[in-house]
Amino acid sequence: MKRYFAICSMVFLMPLLTNAQGNRSIKPTKAGFDKDSLGKISELLDGYIAKGLIPGANVLVARNGKIVFENSYGYSDREEKRETKTSDIYRIASMTKPIVSAAIMQLYEQGKINFNDPVSKFIPELGNVEVLKSFNKVDTTWTTKPLETPITIHHLLTHTSGINYGFTNPKYGAIYGKLRIPDAAHPFDFTIHDMMKSLAKAPLAHQPGSRWTYGLSTDVLGAVVEKVSGERLDVYVQKNILDPLGMKHTGFWLKDELKDDLVALYLPNTDTAITRIPDEGRGFFKPNYPIEGAKKYHSGGSGISSTTRDYFVFCQAILNGGIYNGERILKESTVNFMRNNQITDIPYLKRAGFGFGYGYSVAMKDSDDFKQVKTGKFSWGGAFGTTFWIDPTRDIVVVLMSQVLSGPHKNAIDDKLESIVNGALVDIGE
Repeated sequence: MKRYFAICSMVFLMPLLTNAQGNRSIKPTKAGFDKDSLGKISELLDGYIAKGLIPGANVLVARNGKIVFENSYGYSDREEKRETKTSDIYRIASMTKPIVSAAIMQLYEQGKINFNDPVSKFIPELGNVEVLKSFNKVDTTWTTKPLETPITIHHLLTHTSGINYGFTNPKYGAIYGKLRIPDAAHPFDFTIHDMMKSLAKAPLAHQPGSRWTYGLSTDVLGAVVEKVSGERLDVYVQKNILDPLGMKHTGFWLKDELKDDLVALYLPNTDTAITRIPDEGRGFFKPNYPIEGAKKYHSGGSGISSTTRDYFVFCQAILNGGIYNGERILKESTVNFMRNNQITDIPYLKRAGFGFGYGYSVAMKDSDDFKQVKTGKFSWGGAFGTTFWIDPTRDIVVVLMSQVLSGPHKNAIDDKLESIVNGALVDIGE
């Protein structure tokens, strides 16, 4: 509690603070927030920590490019009683996808790829994929039918390629398990291009462009970045996105001096309890990622680790139209295109009112529920317990990071946080 009041006094009482990226923090009231209402964020996260549902969390709220609330809660390692700090590093899983999608858009701006390019132009193995026709769950065999249209870069960016995830679909869990296709980043001694060869043997869930299916599409885009740029994905992203934006605590593999900032990872063992993942891990996933291992596998869909402060910088660059602190990573027209719905001709996401752009879900209408979502909000999250959203209407960026793999309370926490932030606005920016 003492640490909480110390941090809150820093956030609420000091009119201007300068951070490592040159950004300035301001009082919530000067950004149009009621500071007492915004303080309910602490009640929310402290409550989940007290119940043992999450070990800890970091949260950052910014408006008009200024940080108005930043705090850490609970433990980065509950068993070791190591308290969180705002510089803690989290495995952000699928929040990697917007960064790698931005890398693809850079190559598009350079004229090196087009959205209608077949992926087989860059990854020839994927020109031979077929579509699932039937699956026998008894012996995990399947039959296929021919591809009617090739997978394109557009299909990969919008998750309409038909490429699935194993962890979200038991049928594909069996298929990918048999073919040894990992869903997430890992420390083993093979590359993303080795995985492409295996992925080419797996059937698609549907014809490309006919449905929205969340899966390994952005991992394929990471392989495309490597083929087109001639550089490893981690090197390309570091040179063209992370370094220009000053994201010094973000990357596919952590430098030795940063490894003590990596938080421990937990699993739910019931709806009311979590347990730390043992060092030996589970299946392909090992909790020592991203510190140890062969460091050869760069997952474009899940491989990056970051801090709330660093990820805010990336989000703010996108909100600014591709520029931050004078460093431009994308053209404004490109960013505007990315954050618009690109799947108007097929069903939207399961959550009513949402479409999908190039790397983000996109709110297609104002919500009429307690979250008070505005049209045009774009966002995504990660399976390890991270989320972000960017609200162009209100000029708001929010980043939340915790570390529970497939935690059953993640959606509830995200929704309640959004309700608190939007409900704390006095000046709603309209």
